[in-house]
Amino acid sequence: MTANMTLDDYLTLLWRRKWIILQAVVIVPVVAVALALRQSPVYQASSEVLLSRQDIGSELLGLQNTNLYTDPVRFAATQAAIARTPQLAQRVVEATKANESAGALLAASDVNPNPSADLLNFDVRSGNPELATRLATSYGRQFTIYRRQLDTAAMQSALTQVQNRLGELRKNGGTNSSEYSSLLTRAQQLKLYVNLQTSNTYLIREAQGATKIKPRPQHNGLLGLFGGIVLGVCLAFIAEALDKRVRSIEEIEATLGLPLLARIPEPTREHRRSDEVVMLTQPSSPEAEAFRVLRTNLQFLNVDQQAKMIMVTSSVAREGKSTTAASLAISVARAGARVALVDLDLHNPALGRFFDIANRPGFTEAALDLASVDEIVHHVSIAVGTANASRRGNGHGLARLDVIPSGALPLNPGEFVESAAAERVLTSLREHYDFVFVDAPPLLPVSDAISLSAKMDGMIVLARLGLVERTNLRDVARILDRCPAAKLGVVITGAPAQTQYYYGASTPTQPTSRGTERRAQRVS
Repeated sequence: MTANMTLDDYLTLLWRRKWIILQAVVIVPVVAVALALRQSPVYQASSEVLLSRQDIGSELLGLQNTNLYTDPVRFAATQAAIARTPQLAQRVVEATKANESAGALLAASDVNPNPSADLLNFDVRSGNPELATRLATSYGRQFTIYRRQLDTAAMQSALTQVQNRLGELRKNGGTNSSEYSSLLTRAQQLKLYVNLQTSNTYLIREAQGATKIKPRPQHNGLLGLFGGIVLGVCLAFIAEALDKRVRSIEEIEATLGLPLLARIPEPTREHRRSDEVVMLTQPSSPEAEAFRVLRTNLQFLNVDQQAKMIMVTSSVAREGKSTTAASLAISVARAGARVALVDLDLHNPALGRFFDIANRPGFTEAALDLASVDEIVHHVSIAVGTANASRRGNGHGLARLDVIPSGALPLNPGEFVESAAAERVLTSLREHYDFVFVDAPPLLPVSDAISLSAKMDGMIVLARLGLVERTNLRDVARILDRCPAAKLGVVITGAPAQTQYYYGASTPTQPTSRGTERRAQRVS
């Protein structure tokens, strides 16, 4: 991936990795729902407690109430923290006689201030809805009691001390003293304060039942769907970053340093299965137009080189070099040139399958003087347009392509293509044809193509998008620097649909039966 990718590049990337994304989008929600369905049910009940910062006792006694000057948010947070003390949780457990510990209650509950009111919300979760209801109500109630005890603790201690002193004075007969009268008044004020302090907190809403909060398969499924999309996209970009294959035409041109001759679309599944050549079966189709563009661009680039013997090769196998070599030769022959197509991929010959001549004598027999050059040439008749027929001077509208199969495969193909016998056959072909197209082996697996390049006038290199790797492409560039033949250009195969050469409203012709079509076109 590059830093200057456009939106279209990103969309293309996501479409290319669509199966990764689809798998994540399907698997993650399914797993989320499955896990949710396996969970034990959990219920939640809630109660509410009113918080009051007024202190009537302090006002009556003329004392300063510091709570009135405390920030409301801070005050509510302080009360929520008080409600989470283990002592209060233990009181709740004892009041409800629940069979759980104070720590378990704290783990299964929350106390949250209401952001818009002086209220505390007590939420308790349990697998038993009735127990959750009782715990939530008791939690709120015990908090009001606990809060009152905290607020009156100091006054209660002072009241106890005053009452103890009054008891001593009564015991010693000092009930008529001024101290006794003062302490009695003080005791009455403290009792009044303690009684008034009970109104600072109220349980205003008991728990009215528990709501099932887990499992929630639909909720988990939606979250899983969103998570699956995010995960799928992330995995798509990771897979793209780890992918070493080249998917950019510009990168191929820049690495090889060769001009682009044509973009060849992916052949149809039917053509791949039947080993058919689109230039024979569907010469008027948009797919065949790509090879006519290749022929035209090659003619322009070959003006200065005047290359007659041109080899077609690639970096590795399965890049479509044999199909391209055959289609290019047919296209040039249809234009009126005398063309020979030679199969010198002596490791994996394919042209014999395309033209049904796989078991006939070929190049190796001629090199070994087991057959003459004329005997190894197999003529294929090609229908041409009226203009091309007139240019050839025949009124039959037929052109001819001479195909030379590989013949018997030698034990050491690399040494064979370097031999003087092979060069003698190639020289003979050069003298009799306007163009000789050679289907050569790939450059990287074997050295045959490098040896053949010394006998060629020009080279055409194929690179398949989504197959050739960057390291392979760099190796091919170094090999091409050592090849003596002229590098005419690069042909991109497996090009996406938007880069094909479509024009007009014509539709591809339906492919005919292979045997019927070839019998009509071939003249032995």
